[in-house]
Amino acid sequence: MCGMRRFKTLSGLRRHPCIALWCGNNEIDEGWKNWGWQKQYGYRPEDSAAIYKTYRTIFNVILPENVKQFDASRAYIPTSPLNGWARPESLTEGDCHYWGVWWGKEPFRTYEKKVGRFMSEFGFQGFPDYSTSGNLQHLKIVSWVSCDEGAPETSHRFETIDDILYRTLTNQGILNRMPM
Repeated sequence: MCGMRRFKTLSGLRRHPCIALWCGNNEIDEGWKNWGWQKQYGYRPEDSAAIYKTYRTIFNVILPENVKQFDASRAYIPTSPLNGWARPESLTEGDCHYWGVWWGKEPFRTYEKKVGRFMSEFGFQGFPDYSTSGNLQHLKIVSWVSCDEGAPETSHRFETIDDILYRTLTNQGILNRMPM
């Protein structure tokens, strides 16, 4: 962000009651370290070093100084999450993006055990409201695999979108009744 944009963003939002902490970026550090961007984009080692040095200057020096100047009352973290969701420290340090139930295909009951100190992203894939998906009535035969803990992994076949929506809402109901 250029200087004026940083000033406007920080000064404009600093009194908003929903700001819990300031975060420099969303998943850039995670992507840089774990998603193979250097290979994907053909960066040479010297290019990678220069890019990462600039990245660290922006998110570990410039932005924290700006936050301290314009809103010293809230914490700043350079990237969200500080640690990837598969690392144990992601639940105890910084904020947490926990997608193990959806992306990692873990059972819903995992949410009882995986509780981060500040959970900024979590969830599982679900269908939109029925009125939104009503135009999908023409879809036929869709597979779905159960990931419920203790149940054998089975494939279910659905005839219509109504069947898929029913199962999605049933899962959400089961999740809402889980003791926390």
